[in-house]
Amino acid sequence: MSLNKKPILRMSYDTEAYWMGCQRQELLINRCMDCHAWHHFPRWLCPVCWSEKIKPVAVSGLGKVVMFSLTGRRPVAWIELVEQVGLRIYCALVEVEPSNVRIGMEVRLGWEDYGESFLPVFRPLNNTGASLGVDK
Repeated sequence: MSLNKKPILRMSYDTEAYWMGCQRQELLINRCMDCHAWHHFPRWLCPVCWSEKIKPVAVSGLGKVVMFSLTGRRPVAWIELVEQVGLRIYCALVEVEPSNVRIGMEVRLGWEDYGESFLPVFRPLNNTGASLGVDK
């Protein structure tokens, strides 16, 4: 299998809002309107309270690396979003050498163009050492 293959986007009822947001370069994460829990990957039912009152909500995409893997052609990581504590998203890391990836590294949302859609990626927040003000 080629490492340069584009991912196949499979839109379903559960993921439609997420993929439509990606096309607009807007990260939409489902939130339960009853218990206010955030959850990703998209699904029609809240995994906390079982409510069907789910709404996709735009998030800023500021976060920190909580776990990562250096297998494959580039690093991938679980990113915990700062403004949605406990919410983690699995994405590729870009613009960073694999040897420089660290737990607690602050990152921001970016986008990669895959023709039919954009896919979320994360890149280091900055090179100046400025902090998001989150615990590491």
